[in-house]
Amino acid sequence: MLVGPGGRVFDALADHAPVGVFVSDAEGSCGYANERLCRLIGLTSDEVLGDGWSRALHPDDAEGVRSDWEDAAAAGRDFQGEFRFLRPDGGVRFVEGSAAAVRDSEGRLLGWVGCCVDLTAHKLSDQRYQELFEHASDAIFVLDADGGITAINAAGERLTGYRRDELVGMNVFDLIAPEHAESARETYRARLAGVTSRTAEYQMISKGGARVYVEVSGRLVEQDGRALGIEAIARDTSERHAFEQKLLHEALHDQLTGLPNRTLFHERLGRALARATRSGTRVAVMLLDLDGFKRVNDSAGHATGDELLVRLAPRLQRELRGSDSVARLGGDEFGFLFEDVAPGDGLTGLAQRLLAAVAEPIPVDQPQQLSASLGITVSEATDTTETMLSNADSAMYNAKKAGPGSLDVYDPTMRARLIRDLTLTKALTAALRDDQVDVHYQPIVSLTDGRILGVEALARWTHPEWGAVGPDEFIPLAEHHGLIVELGQRVLNAAAKHATDWRSRYPDALPLGVLVNISPRQLSQPEFVDLFIGTLDRHGTRPADIGIEITEHVLIRHDEETLVANLGRLRRLGVRFSLDDFGTGYSSLTALQELPLSVLKIDRSFITAIRTGTDSAAITRASVSLGHTLGLTVIAEGVETEIQADYLRRLGCDAAQGFHYHRPQPAHQTTALIQAEHDATSPRARWTTAA
Repeated sequence: MLVGPGGRVFDALADHAPVGVFVSDAEGSCGYANERLCRLIGLTSDEVLGDGWSRALHPDDAEGVRSDWEDAAAAGRDFQGEFRFLRPDGGVRFVEGSAAAVRDSEGRLLGWVGCCVDLTAHKLSDQRYQELFEHASDAIFVLDADGGITAINAAGERLTGYRRDELVGMNVFDLIAPEHAESARETYRARLAGVTSRTAEYQMISKGGARVYVEVSGRLVEQDGRALGIEAIARDTSERHAFEQKLLHEALHDQLTGLPNRTLFHERLGRALARATRSGTRVAVMLLDLDGFKRVNDSAGHATGDELLVRLAPRLQRELRGSDSVARLGGDEFGFLFEDVAPGDGLTGLAQRLLAAVAEPIPVDQPQQLSASLGITVSEATDTTETMLSNADSAMYNAKKAGPGSLDVYDPTMRARLIRDLTLTKALTAALRDDQVDVHYQPIVSLTDGRILGVEALARWTHPEWGAVGPDEFIPLAEHHGLIVELGQRVLNAAAKHATDWRSRYPDALPLGVLVNISPRQLSQPEFVDLFIGTLDRHGTRPADIGIEITEHVLIRHDEETLVANLGRLRRLGVRFSLDDFGTGYSSLTALQELPLSVLKIDRSFITAIRTGTDSAAITRASVSLGHTLGLTVIAEGVETEIQADYLRRLGCDAAQGFHYHRPQPAHQTTALIQAEHDATSPRARWTTAA
């Protein structure tokens, strides 16, 4: 067969025709389509056959094409019209389609033979398309194969700031920011080669020099399979980019102070260490932690605390060079980063200025006086971000031990101490969990007749491997790491139990009761009094048999509402209060008068240094006098010799506590002491002695 679909002549003509060729039956079902038509529509020959070609019609054109086709068939005339195909890749092809009716000898319609001519490359001159092009909200650039601008719409003029006559003939890559230009060229070449690419984001530079963020997508413009250029659509994404940058800023900055946060500080420190390694320079880090800031939040409220942090941030920045960084690492902790540090740069002087900036009064609704502790470390060749922060934290922790407003510089021994502290803290946590912390009792003896007036409950910890761990080591760790509440409750529980036992067996013993150390943190808890009452009720303990020892730090915080309320409730219950370590803190006469105290305990440091006529002796004498003036029982701590005891006796001190009399001892040994005293003072003992 030489003619008709499948014939050699027809096939040869159709395959070499410069247009798409098709043959369909009377109803429009396609039975043949040449390769050019398939490429034009973007479907395989199998997909075009049947009604596949009509399904590829652009949705906006499909109904009209079918209607015109039916009209042509009904009128017995050929079909002709312009319409669009929507390709699977999203591309649109404008075509001019025509079809001639094929009829039999009697005039009956047998089918159609037609062709489709690709008009896409010429449609920009078409008025309908030009209106769509011109009124698009996004900028449309029609580009030749080299990136030359051949057409631009009004949105493109607004985006770039150039007039249309200035843009046409300009190369689009001249509008791209230099740092993005090469990437844009590579994407453009790939798109011309037929590689489908996703949208890309670049910065364009407008006529006025402003940078505009644009999201660009491109459609390949072809004619007869040859790439003519790209139709690029550029959408202004400056607002979206600004919003994304805002989100990024918020992710890397503290929302309260506006300072960089921990994440950004870590990133900057990591980059600084990398630069220091390459250049052979050094980096310094400081960590600053406000002293007792929780007290400010508790007493003045979190709003005042936040205002203080906001006011403090610019003060800290004021002390730094432009190349230095400060960040709020969380809570009341700030980090400082310094690059290119050399000996003699005056880091300690800068640290002192930072501490002084913190100490300046901050004018808020409730004026506050702050102090801070600061740790410094300078990098070594092997340091990482983690070791730098760990070393600075070790130095800061050491500074806190020295007292408010202190600073310290890291040295390698600090890490060993920190590791030991962490190890002890972990072990102490386990010891509290496993009931390995014991309570010992140290008697308080009358300086008049030697009678035991009371006992102090003291926590003692013996580790199964390390042996006894001193209270001067584990008590501060418990305070620092939040274990002091649990530890204090354990001591209180044991003290209540033994106080009840001793009261039931020896009703006249221990007139001062059992004294228990309660930390300011415990006293500041809203639920403390209820827990205290619950503990006493559980053991049947009288409130008068438990004395609470507080330190002078409580006097500093005597304006805290919760703490004062708790002290008042406890006093109304009949609990006695003892002021421990008097003379080492910041007591004021007003606070001594306002707080419900019964006992004043002079710190052991003054007793140890007693020599008649010395400053310590004078302070001790004044303390005894002050205590008696306020109607308090005065107890001297740390009495280790008879000379000290005799001197205190002559001063009129009421009682003493120390190794000269008794060491802290387990409950059963304390019971034996009380029993022995009870036996010695019983009527039977006195009758036997008289006999």
